[in-house]
Amino acid sequence: MLPFPRPFLPACLALAAAFVPDSSQAVVTPIHDVQGNGSATPIPGTTVEVQGVVTANFQGAGRLRGFFLQERDATVDADPNTSEGIFIFCNACATGALEGTLMSVTGTVSEFNGMTEITSTSVVLLDGGNHLAEVTPATIDLPIAGVVDDYYEAREGMKVQFVDPLSVGEHFQLFRFGEVELYEGSRPRQFTEFNTPSVSGYAAHLDALARRTILIDDENNTENAPLTAANGSQAIFYPRANAGFSVGTQGVDFFRAGDQVQSLIGVLHWDFAGVTGTSAWRIRPTLANPVTFTVANPRPADPPVVDGAITAVSMNLLNYFTTIDTTSSNTTGPCGPAATVDCRGADSVAELIRQRERTSIVICDLNATIYGLVELENTTPSASISDLLGAVNTRCGGAHPYAFANTGGTLGPDAIRVQHIYRTGIVSPVGSPISDLDPIHSRPPSAQTYDVVDATNLAFGQRFTAVVSHFKSKGSSAGLPGDDDANDGAGASNATRTAQANRLITWINTSVLPATGDPDVLLLGDFNSYAQETPITALTGAGYQDLISTRLGATAYSYLFDGQVGHLDYAFANAALATQVTGIGIWHINSDEVELFDYNDDIRDTPGEATFEEEPNGAALVPPRVLFQAASPYRASDHDPVMVGLFGLPDPMFQNGFE
Repeated sequence: MLPFPRPFLPACLALAAAFVPDSSQAVVTPIHDVQGNGSATPIPGTTVEVQGVVTANFQGAGRLRGFFLQERDATVDADPNTSEGIFIFCNACATGALEGTLMSVTGTVSEFNGMTEITSTSVVLLDGGNHLAEVTPATIDLPIAGVVDDYYEAREGMKVQFVDPLSVGEHFQLFRFGEVELYEGSRPRQFTEFNTPSVSGYAAHLDALARRTILIDDENNTENAPLTAANGSQAIFYPRANAGFSVGTQGVDFFRAGDQVQSLIGVLHWDFAGVTGTSAWRIRPTLANPVTFTVANPRPADPPVVDGAITAVSMNLLNYFTTIDTTSSNTTGPCGPAATVDCRGADSVAELIRQRERTSIVICDLNATIYGLVELENTTPSASISDLLGAVNTRCGGAHPYAFANTGGTLGPDAIRVQHIYRTGIVSPVGSPISDLDPIHSRPPSAQTYDVVDATNLAFGQRFTAVVSHFKSKGSSAGLPGDDDANDGAGASNATRTAQANRLITWINTSVLPATGDPDVLLLGDFNSYAQETPITALTGAGYQDLISTRLGATAYSYLFDGQVGHLDYAFANAALATQVTGIGIWHINSDEVELFDYNDDIRDTPGEATFEEEPNGAALVPPRVLFQAASPYRASDHDPVMVGLFGLPDPMFQNGFE
């Protein structure tokens, strides 16, 4: 028997017929079914209709040409391995897709560079209101356990929020790709700062870093994107507070390595940066949750206090050349003793003026007695150093102007060299500098003995010898057996650097010390080795104390590379001098600073200047985005200067015989 009167049946059947699905209409497919629970979509090539909330919009020329769409909380599935978000590639994007709006998209599913996406054929606005509250960001708590790619794959294209504060680890690609590398917790250290080089140990170190790092990226995949805008309207994407990177207020206009991002929210994207080999997980920004930077590593206004009647500095000059680079080659040119190698410094007179000013400011602010300089042009006996000292002495020479220890000509075959400078009237060189021309050194070390000759100086009558070195870099093999990068953390040319260290020890013992008349020796320079690598352990094993490691401890660094800090710049004291060291400090004015603040300007001086060396010009923006700050010491180099105090001061409680 029917549950309702018969006369009612025809009307009910007619109503039911009205709800029979039209097979000509596409069925809405949940985004999690498009994504699937594996590394790729289970339905490539299929045409689907999806619906969801726009979580981030990158439509338009010069951007990603699409937007991210995500299921509302009410329609997600129960499988933690399926993502609820997806990128919609719409190219010209005829229909606007503002953040928070509810959209319907029809298109073809595919994998693009390993990322699941839909190429749209139809985009329809369902509701123009703000539905962002209906999408709860997935939480990410670093470090990641298990397989990193699997963890992120389950959240691909979704709006996410990071639980932990994230530290700025690396900013090298900020201009080129718009990227900043962030790390959970404190800044990572170079593996061989604390560990003996090891293939397995280094692999484990890199794996641990991968579990606690994430990139934040800009709105496009264009290399050097700011330069595509009109001159005057070019801006670096981060930070967003004043619409781009600039001199100004830290945390608002600029950030430094070591600063932090709290509660990062954005869309998780697997993508490349516009260049093959740069694919990585990254966070794309949203208008609703802009990235903000918290100052956690404030700029140091003053040099470190190291006491001592005499102070010595190890300082990298970032290729101080008075010969302007006018060649397109990075290897050949008119520089070096043989006039056959590339000039590495300023690409114009205007850039040299900037470099000269900033370098002289740093030297004068440090106000040391002696300096061991590295990366000075290896040219005629006095051209580059006289140029620099002219600016230094004009600024702060006073009654005791600086002079250089004259080696009598160029030093070694390389384009750059080491150089001593000293305060006249405070110390006086004992004889001429001694240099080691052994072929293991392309940049020979130089030793100079000094007497303290200022009768008013509390170290009056003291004698000591400073040796300045610049070992082979890690970037390429010098050709000795063992110089290939072994992937153990020491980089390339470790065998050459170790041979240089052993030769340095022998040369000091057999040539330098017999000529000095005093046992006190201080080693300064860029040794291109971290503290536990064999060049350094050879020196410490010979009785030279690494003053940074022993006096400053585990947090000390002078250089940032690949998001990790360590020290390549050193001050070593032998046993005779170590007890007379009053202090050591590192002035962090360079390594933490974004390289956009260096001496390069916004004019591409062809053919000598690379694209990445031309800086953006944002002078017409409001507020203006400016990258060079005159009368500033910051980013004079990529290495931080190391300062040492020698020869103790008398106890102030007993000065002049009175307590």
